[in-house]
Amino acid sequence: MRYISFIAWLFLLSILSALPVDSEEISYDFSVESRLFPNVSAYNVDDNLFGSFSAELEYYHEWTDRNEQLVIVPFVRLDANDGERSHFDLREFFWQKRFSDWDFNIGFRKVFWGQTEGLHLVDIINQTDGVENIDGEDKLGQPMIQATWLTDKGTFDFFWLPYFRERTFAGKNGRLRPLIKINTDETIFESDAEEWHQDWALRWYHTLGQFDIGLSYFEGTERQPLFTQSGQFELVPYYYQTKRLGVDLLYISGGWIWKLEALSIDASFDDRKHAFTGGFEYTLVGVFDSQYDLGLLGEYMYDDRGKTFTPFEHDLLLGGRLSFNNISGTDLLGGLIIDTEIGSVLAFVEMGTRLNDWWSLDIEFRGFFNQERGELLYDLRDDDLFQFQLTRHM
Repeated sequence: MRYISFIAWLFLLSILSALPVDSEEISYDFSVESRLFPNVSAYNVDDNLFGSFSAELEYYHEWTDRNEQLVIVPFVRLDANDGERSHFDLREFFWQKRFSDWDFNIGFRKVFWGQTEGLHLVDIINQTDGVENIDGEDKLGQPMIQATWLTDKGTFDFFWLPYFRERTFAGKNGRLRPLIKINTDETIFESDAEEWHQDWALRWYHTLGQFDIGLSYFEGTERQPLFTQSGQFELVPYYYQTKRLGVDLLYISGGWIWKLEALSIDASFDDRKHAFTGGFEYTLVGVFDSQYDLGLLGEYMYDDRGKTFTPFEHDLLLGGRLSFNNISGTDLLGGLIIDTEIGSVLAFVEMGTRLNDWWSLDIEFRGFFNQERGELLYDLRDDDLFQFQLTRHM
């Protein structure tokens, strides 16, 4: 897999080198990542230190009339320990055409919906790249045709999603995975069309005074699978059909930012379910008479789809964001997600800083405490993680 990824990367670089050079921008990021797991895993993986290399290129070309552009963002990771984590993806590869009040996009794109910090419930267009991180922030490129209508009553987005991307999972030599191996070769789809089920979505987004409001509807293949057990030693992903009505809200007043995401979900095999996450961020400017700004975070998460689907049924997020306001753009985010019913805790710390014009450093910590048997995060109870990533920007 890692050799196929490398060949695909070189092939795409050769294509980009042959494209017209007028009105273009091109940049590269090369990263070395180290992951340290202090504890022995619960599923007999001997390695505690993992290393990998990743590269991402961003190519942007705009035609002279400025109404047409091409964007290409390939990504590759080569992992020394886990073959399933070595992969190539087109994060974006799309052509855009602008008219007076319409935009059209065709190709692979990343589209984000949502407002809250802990969970992005309404964010459904792109599939999660599960081998990159477990926070759900990294996404695979989604093939689509997107039409955007810009009006004084808001922005209307229309999506046709002709092909489904399966979620990626760590392999048998990886960490941050279930005890039982996930066999993606035997993936099951509810739809007879499988990956070729024609999904579609709509979204309206508008700013009204101090409110940002988003309303969305999605119909198609659920991005997060359920799992069926095949024999004693394998889990098989099952992707079912769903209809999702979502709302996301942001309200700003002084130093307060109030956030909400809510879902109503209609799956073919179950009654209608509901989920929401909401809370606040309050910023203390110049805390302790310094140049630092401190944002205090609080969110509550509710989901009645059950513990086979989510670990966040009745959970509380408490945290903070420290902005150093320096030339390096240093930020520190940390917090706890506490299960209010069983007392389990997911802790996280993320820090990023620019070392100079060419280098940046990102550090993460994730800890899993008091996880109980039968919960989705139980198999990760010994997967506390320190992650360091050094990136060269070109």
